[in-house]
Amino acid sequence: MNVLRISSDLYPYVVGGIGLHSHLLSEEQVKDGHNITVYTCLPEKSDINPMDVHYNVVNFGRKFQLFGNTFCLNMFWKLFRNRYNYDIIDGHSHLFISTNIAAVVRRLGSAPLVITNHGLRSQAVPAWFQEIYLKTVGRFTFNSADKVITFTEREKEDMVAIGVKPEKIVIIPNGVDTDVFHPVEKDASNPFTVIWVGRLSAGKGLKYAILGFEKFLQNAPSALMYVVGDGPYLDAAQAYVCDNGLDKSIIFTGRVDNEEMLSYYTRSSVYLMTSMSEGMPRTLLEAMACGLPVVCTDIPQLVPIIEAGGIVIQKKDVDEVVAALERLYGDVSLSEEFGLSGRKMIEEGYSLSAMNAETEKVYEELTSNYK
Repeated sequence: MNVLRISSDLYPYVVGGIGLHSHLLSEEQVKDGHNITVYTCLPEKSDINPMDVHYNVVNFGRKFQLFGNTFCLNMFWKLFRNRYNYDIIDGHSHLFISTNIAAVVRRLGSAPLVITNHGLRSQAVPAWFQEIYLKTVGRFTFNSADKVITFTEREKEDMVAIGVKPEKIVIIPNGVDTDVFHPVEKDASNPFTVIWVGRLSAGKGLKYAILGFEKFLQNAPSALMYVVGDGPYLDAAQAYVCDNGLDKSIIFTGRVDNEEMLSYYTRSSVYLMTSMSEGMPRTLLEAMACGLPVVCTDIPQLVPIIEAGGIVIQKKDVDEVVAALERLYGDVSLSEEFGLSGRKMIEEGYSLSAMNAETEKVYEELTSNYK
């Protein structure tokens, strides 16, 4: 099968869930014998060497961006010219202009279009604008697709509420490679360590993670915290940490390749997520696959997953961050119990191979009907 994947972000040039998802899915599908081409918008100048991948990458560059979203009208013309040269067009995130373009092309006539929803709302634009967007461009984009993949039942309900046709929506849970991300025996001499992973931006709630960990240190002065990732809040976060004498306890790692994340998870005692909103974050699943207990904010579609392997906290609540960390710090058996049950959940319902198999079923159904 010839598959055209459209993903404005692509790992490792852009470190984030959508780009990594597109990369891993492409590699899995190549293993299954499919021919994969990815249209993407990568930085024109990058310090990252070209990827050693088994699929084709067509880069349209990043000449103009707004709120981190690339305007790639040059992609439109190439996609339009090649719209019947593929069996499936697979767009990722309705929030990317590249996927909006794929929707327009599908309306004009093309091979079947699948769109994967990676979270309904953006963390980078004002809430009032998002609501207008969702009920206009967002709804148009989703309803232009032949099928829409989303990760949870709650996300499906939210999509139907904005006018997406329910018969178009297929629920396929996000997945991680459970052979790569797995538990290892802990070194008993390691300090209690918290790991926070994500883009350093307002929507990820790093402020509350740092303030909570700062208070937690009063009862656990030897504890450490890894802040993994980069973003616009990096300088401000580092300045606060240095100004308050926390630089020995809070370590900013910067960007870390996915292949190296296992070593950070296995050195850690708990995964902390303080986001305001998410889709189905891969780092949460990776941490649980490694047997880490998790502390995460009460994002509705994630609550059932978090409850199986950790503690749910309210958004923007520093005291709840502290209380959750103290609970896990003081109860090793509880941490181990959360780690075991979380790992079991990932193995049974959130593996990369299962996600890919279900995705390929959607492709096969569409291509058989299309012919």
